[in-house]
Amino acid sequence: MCMRKPFTWLLAMAGTITIAFAACSKDDDKEGPDNSVIAGTWRFEVGIDSLFNKQNQLISVDTLDVEDPANTHITFQQNGKFSSNLNDTTVTGTYTLVNAQTLELSSNGSVPQQVNIVTLNSTQLVLSSTDTDFGNGNYSKEYFYLKK
Repeated sequence: MCMRKPFTWLLAMAGTITIAFAACSKDDDKEGPDNSVIAGTWRFEVGIDSLFNKQNQLISVDTLDVEDPANTHITFQQNGKFSSNLNDTTVTGTYTLVNAQTLELSSNGSVPQQVNIVTLNSTQLVLSSTDTDFGNGNYSKEYFYLKK
């Protein structure tokens, strides 16, 4: 399994995804989403890829490697735009925080893609995604740890 594929996929997905952070409550007639919690540059720390079979049994766990971790990051602006960099490849687009648990990313008019927000605070962002494109019932769950 290529260790860079899942993180490359996340950054490419960030290029094809919109991150909307809409804090939902009973009184939604107030302000729009508060992007301040996610705004800023987040640097890649580590990625973990866990492969499961169709019986939900863990098959393997790998770390996700990138060639240049110091230059692997994603920047979210307050205005709902993002840019990401992986190995000198830049992807730009828009994001929406759908709720406190989902980030939606879109780039170049593509269909928005969603990732799960596991942790989001002033210094750490942990995202997860599930890949079911194996065709045999197996699936992988990737976790991406980023730090401000």
